Amino acid sequence: MQGNYQSAGAILLGFGAVLSIVSYSLLQNIPLTALGLGSVIVGIASLMLPPNPIPSSLVREMLQNSATNIEAVLEEFGVKGKAMYLPPREGRVTAFITLEERPVVEIASSAGEVPLRVLSMASGSRGVTIFPPGSELPKSQEAHSEGSNEDFLRTVLVDTSELVRSVKSNTLGDTEVVEIKGAKSIPNLPRFNHCLGSLPSSIAASALAYKTGRRVVIDSEDVNGTDILLILRTFGQSADRPKTEGMID
Repeated sequence: MQGNYQSAGAILLGFGAVLSIVSYSLLQNIPLTALGLGSVIVGIASLMLPPNPIPSSLVREMLQNSATNIEAVLEEFGVKGKAMYLPPREGRVTAFITLEERPVVEIASSAGEVPLRVLSMASGSRGVTIFPPGSELPKSQEAHSEGSNEDFLRTVLVDTSELVRSVKSNTLGDTEVVEIKGAKSIPNLPRFNHCLGSLPSSIAASALAYKTGRRVVIDSEDVNGTDILLILRTFGQSADRPKTEGMID
């Protein structure tokens, strides 16, 4: 996103400089000269925008704090199941996790609508419904959601949160194979990691649920240092994302 501002700033600066010089020196046209000077000012302002209006370290800290709070909730309820990431409602992805251990694929393929409350039922199993860390990050990147899954995951994980160094993804039917390199934050949260996957994997699953409008589960996750090989599976029909004021959503 920042690169777009820089490019637009350079274009406006060059255009404004040429327009103002030609309009003043050759055409003696004051309104066009003023327009050119205005373009120069806007171009300079765009070039001076900071690379990261919100420091990436602060974003990562907020995501880690969110994961820590969820860890406490999971411990309080003794949650043992695996997360089923649900398509966005009111612009945010949620995750349903059964209290007892049960194959999440079985739940994802048969569960009806999951109530949006802390304790709820799905497919005959009692569980908790939470907002996973960074559940609003995909929403902020709605403009990129028409591209490939890989492009969307890269935008959320690399460009926006700067949580990882790189992301590669391959779609095979209902399966998404995601290769994450250089994860900058994998908090040591046993219950969270068991239920929702590591922090980068959890955000990847949330992003895919938002992008596809389908239920997503983590089929497998292999963490090797700062690298992660992640296999996600999607279930159900694509649900239309609700429109929110001020953005195409």
